[in-house]
Amino acid sequence: MKIIVSLETKESIDIAHRVVDYVDGFKINHMLWDEIIAWPEDWAKYRKKELFVDFKLWDTPNTVETVVKKVIDRGGTMVSINAHNCQETFERLKNLSDQIKLVGVASLTSWDLETERAVTNRVSYDVWNLAMNKLRRYNFQHLVCPVTDLKLIQSIDFSGPEKFSYICPGIVFEKETSGQTRTGSPKEAKEGGANYIVLGRTVTEAENPNEVLVKIKGSL
Repeated sequence: MKIIVSLETKESIDIAHRVVDYVDGFKINHMLWDEIIAWPEDWAKYRKKELFVDFKLWDTPNTVETVVKKVIDRGGTMVSINAHNCQETFERLKNLSDQIKLVGVASLTSWDLETERAVTNRVSYDVWNLAMNKLRRYNFQHLVCPVTDLKLIQSIDFSGPEKFSYICPGIVFEKETSGQTRTGSPKEAKEGGANYIVLGRTVTEAENPNEVLVKIKGSL
Protein backbone atom coordinates (compact mmCIF):
# COMPACT_ATOMS: atom_id res chain seq x y z
CA MET A 1 0.00 0.00 0.00
CA LYS A 2 1.39 3.37 -1.05
CA ILE A 3 1.32 6.60 0.94
CA ILE A 4 0.42 9.96 -0.58
CA VAL A 5 0.60 13.20 1.40
CA SER A 6 -1.99 15.88 0.70
CA LEU A 7 -0.55 19.39 0.36
CA GLU A 8 -3.19 22.05 0.91
CA THR A 9 -1.25 25.24 1.70
CA LYS A 10 1.93 26.95 0.53
CA GLU A 11 3.44 26.18 3.92
CA SER A 12 2.81 22.47 3.42
CA ILE A 13 5.18 22.49 0.44
CA ASP A 14 8.01 22.78 2.98
CA ILE A 15 6.75 19.51 4.46
CA ALA A 16 7.08 17.89 1.04
CA HIS A 17 10.80 18.63 1.04
CA ARG A 18 11.15 16.99 4.45
CA VAL A 19 9.15 13.81 3.81
CA VAL A 20 9.91 13.09 0.16
CA ASP A 21 12.05 10.05 1.05
CA TYR A 22 9.31 8.59 3.26
CA VAL A 23 6.31 8.72 0.92
CA ASP A 24 5.23 7.57 -2.51
CA GLY A 25 3.72 10.81 -3.74
CA PHE A 26 1.89 14.05 -3.12
CA LYS A 27 -1.64 15.28 -3.76
CA ILE A 28 -2.49 18.87 -4.59
CA ASN A 29 -5.73 20.69 -5.37
CA HIS A 30 -6.58 23.93 -7.18
CA MET A 31 -5.03 26.08 -4.45
CA LEU A 32 -1.50 24.84 -5.10
CA TRP A 33 -1.63 24.42 -8.86
CA ASP A 34 0.51 27.49 -9.52
CA GLU A 35 2.99 26.46 -6.86
CA ILE A 36 4.20 23.37 -8.70
CA ILE A 37 6.64 25.40 -10.75
CA ALA A 38 8.14 26.76 -7.53
CA TRP A 39 9.25 23.35 -6.31
CA PRO A 40 12.99 22.90 -5.61
CA GLU A 41 15.79 22.60 -8.15
CA ASP A 42 16.16 18.89 -7.46
CA TRP A 43 12.77 18.37 -9.11
CA ALA A 44 14.08 15.11 -10.57
CA LYS A 45 13.84 13.68 -7.07
CA TYR A 46 10.15 14.53 -7.01
CA ARG A 47 9.60 13.25 -10.54
CA LYS A 48 10.06 9.76 -9.18
CA LYS A 49 7.00 10.24 -6.98
CA GLU A 50 3.32 10.32 -7.83
CA LEU A 51 1.87 13.79 -8.31
CA PHE A 52 -1.87 13.42 -7.81
CA VAL A 53 -3.69 16.50 -9.10
CA ASP A 54 -7.03 16.28 -7.31
CA PHE A 55 -9.23 18.60 -9.36
CA LYS A 56 -12.33 16.36 -9.44
CA LEU A 57 -12.94 17.76 -12.93
CA TRP A 58 -16.54 18.17 -14.07
CA ASP A 59 -17.01 20.51 -16.99
CA THR A 60 -17.47 20.62 -20.76
CA PRO A 61 -15.55 17.98 -22.75
CA ASN A 62 -13.17 20.58 -24.20
CA THR A 63 -12.41 22.13 -20.81
CA VAL A 64 -11.77 18.81 -19.07
CA GLU A 65 -9.55 17.56 -21.89
CA THR A 66 -7.57 20.83 -21.97
CA VAL A 67 -6.99 20.82 -18.21
CA VAL A 68 -5.87 17.18 -18.18
CA LYS A 69 -3.38 17.89 -20.97
CA LYS A 70 -1.99 20.78 -18.92
CA VAL A 71 -1.68 18.51 -15.90
CA ILE A 72 0.28 16.04 -18.02
CA ASP A 73 2.55 18.84 -19.29
CA ARG A 74 3.19 19.97 -15.71
CA GLY A 75 4.32 16.51 -14.67
CA GLY A 76 1.16 15.22 -13.04
CA THR A 77 0.94 11.44 -12.88
CA MET A 78 -2.64 11.16 -11.58
CA VAL A 79 -5.71 13.37 -12.05
CA SER A 80 -9.17 13.01 -10.54
CA ILE A 81 -12.29 13.18 -12.70
CA ASN A 82 -15.91 13.40 -11.56
CA ALA A 83 -17.76 10.25 -12.60
CA HIS A 84 -20.78 12.30 -13.65
CA ASN A 85 -19.13 13.82 -16.72
CA CYS A 86 -20.82 13.20 -20.07
CA GLN A 87 -19.92 10.45 -22.52
CA GLU A 88 -18.01 12.75 -24.89
CA THR A 89 -15.76 13.86 -22.04
CA PHE A 90 -14.90 10.27 -21.23
CA GLU A 91 -14.31 9.42 -24.88
CA ARG A 92 -11.72 12.18 -25.05
CA LEU A 93 -10.08 11.17 -21.79
CA LYS A 94 -9.80 7.57 -22.96
CA ASN A 95 -7.27 8.76 -25.52
CA LEU A 96 -5.11 10.18 -22.72
CA SER A 97 -5.22 7.14 -20.44
CA ASP A 98 -1.79 5.96 -21.57
CA GLN A 99 -0.21 9.26 -20.47
CA ILE A 100 -1.69 9.70 -16.99
CA LYS A 101 -3.58 7.70 -14.36
CA LEU A 102 -7.23 8.67 -14.56
CA VAL A 103 -8.85 8.61 -11.12
CA GLY A 104 -12.63 8.42 -10.78
CA VAL A 105 -14.52 10.30 -8.06
CA ALA A 106 -18.15 9.36 -7.37
CA SER A 107 -18.60 10.36 -3.73
CA LEU A 108 -16.75 12.38 -1.09
CA THR A 109 -15.44 11.28 2.30
CA SER A 110 -16.85 14.51 3.73
CA TRP A 111 -20.40 13.31 2.92
CA ASP A 112 -22.31 11.18 5.36
CA LEU A 113 -24.77 8.72 3.85
CA GLU A 114 -27.68 11.14 4.16
CA THR A 115 -25.78 13.83 2.27
CA GLU A 116 -24.65 11.37 -0.38
CA ARG A 117 -28.23 10.33 -1.03
CA ALA A 118 -29.43 13.95 -1.12
CA VAL A 119 -26.75 14.93 -3.64
CA THR A 120 -26.88 11.86 -5.89
CA ASN A 121 -30.49 10.77 -5.29
CA ARG A 122 -29.16 7.22 -4.92
CA VAL A 123 -28.14 4.82 -2.17
CA SER A 124 -24.43 4.01 -1.88
CA TYR A 125 -24.62 0.70 -3.76
CA ASP A 126 -26.13 2.39 -6.80
CA VAL A 127 -23.71 5.33 -6.63
CA TRP A 128 -20.70 3.02 -6.82
CA ASN A 129 -22.22 0.47 -9.18
CA LEU A 130 -23.14 3.04 -11.82
CA ALA A 131 -19.88 4.97 -11.48
CA MET A 132 -17.59 1.95 -11.58
CA ASN A 133 -19.22 0.37 -14.60
CA LYS A 134 -19.04 3.69 -16.44
CA LEU A 135 -15.43 4.40 -15.50
CA ARG A 136 -14.27 0.93 -16.46
CA ARG A 137 -15.51 1.42 -20.03
CA TYR A 138 -13.16 4.37 -20.45
CA ASN A 139 -9.91 2.89 -19.14
CA PHE A 140 -10.14 4.27 -15.62
CA GLN A 141 -8.16 2.01 -13.30
CA HIS A 142 -8.19 4.08 -10.12
CA LEU A 143 -11.02 5.05 -7.80
CA VAL A 144 -11.18 7.43 -4.83
CA CYS A 145 -13.25 5.90 -2.05
CA PRO A 146 -13.61 6.05 1.74
CA VAL A 147 -12.26 3.22 3.85
CA THR A 148 -15.78 2.62 5.14
CA ASP A 149 -17.00 1.74 1.63
CA LEU A 150 -14.20 -0.62 0.59
CA LYS A 151 -16.13 -3.80 1.36
CA LEU A 152 -19.18 -2.60 -0.55
CA ILE A 153 -17.10 -1.43 -3.50
CA GLN A 154 -15.20 -4.69 -3.78
CA SER A 155 -18.48 -6.60 -3.88
CA ILE A 156 -19.30 -4.58 -7.01
CA ASP A 157 -15.86 -4.54 -8.60
CA PHE A 158 -16.24 -7.59 -10.80
CA SER A 159 -16.03 -6.25 -14.35
CA GLY A 160 -12.84 -6.12 -16.38
CA PRO A 161 -9.69 -8.24 -16.22
CA GLU A 162 -8.36 -6.29 -13.24
CA LYS A 163 -9.96 -4.65 -10.26
CA PHE A 164 -9.74 -0.93 -9.62
CA SER A 165 -6.88 0.48 -7.61
CA TYR A 166 -8.44 2.05 -4.50
CA ILE A 167 -7.26 5.44 -3.22
CA CYS A 168 -8.51 6.23 0.28
CA PRO A 169 -8.53 9.74 1.76
CA GLY A 170 -10.04 10.52 5.18
CA ILE A 171 -7.25 8.63 6.93
CA VAL A 172 -6.80 9.27 10.66
CA PHE A 173 -4.00 8.09 12.90
CA GLU A 174 -4.02 8.00 16.68
CA LYS A 175 -6.07 10.98 17.95
CA GLU A 176 -5.85 13.20 14.89
CA THR A 177 -9.04 14.25 13.09
CA SER A 178 -9.24 14.66 9.33
CA GLY A 179 -12.22 16.95 8.95
CA GLN A 180 -13.92 14.15 7.02
CA THR A 181 -17.01 12.11 7.88
CA ARG A 182 -16.23 8.65 6.53
CA THR A 183 -12.78 7.90 7.91
CA GLY A 184 -10.51 4.99 8.76
CA SER A 185 -7.05 4.21 10.06
CA PRO A 186 -4.09 3.23 7.86
CA LYS A 187 -4.37 -0.34 9.12
CA GLU A 188 -8.09 -0.51 8.36
CA ALA A 189 -7.39 0.79 4.87
CA LYS A 190 -4.73 -1.84 4.21
CA GLU A 191 -6.85 -4.66 5.61
CA GLY A 192 -9.78 -3.42 3.50
CA GLY A 193 -7.76 -3.67 0.30
CA ALA A 194 -6.68 -0.06 -0.30
CA ASN A 195 -3.81 0.47 -2.73
CA TYR A 196 -3.13 4.06 -1.67
CA ILE A 197 -3.88 6.11 1.42
CA VAL A 198 -3.93 9.91 1.43
CA LEU A 199 -2.61 11.54 4.60
CA GLY A 200 -3.23 15.20 5.39
CA ARG A 201 -2.98 16.92 8.74
CA THR A 202 -1.59 13.76 10.31
CA VAL A 203 1.65 14.58 8.50
CA THR A 204 1.52 18.24 7.53
CA GLU A 205 0.70 19.49 11.04
CA ALA A 206 3.02 17.11 12.87
CA GLU A 207 6.03 18.44 14.75
CA ASN A 208 8.08 15.59 13.31
CA PRO A 209 6.31 14.35 10.14
CA ASN A 210 8.92 11.74 9.33
CA GLU A 211 8.52 10.18 12.76
CA VAL A 212 4.77 10.02 12.23
CA LEU A 213 5.25 8.33 8.85
CA VAL A 214 7.56 5.75 10.40
CA LYS A 215 4.93 5.03 13.06
CA ILE A 216 2.21 4.68 10.45
CA LYS A 217 4.27 2.23 8.42
CA GLY A 218 5.00 0.30 11.60
CA SER A 219 1.26 0.05 12.33
CA LEU A 220 0.51 -1.71 9.06
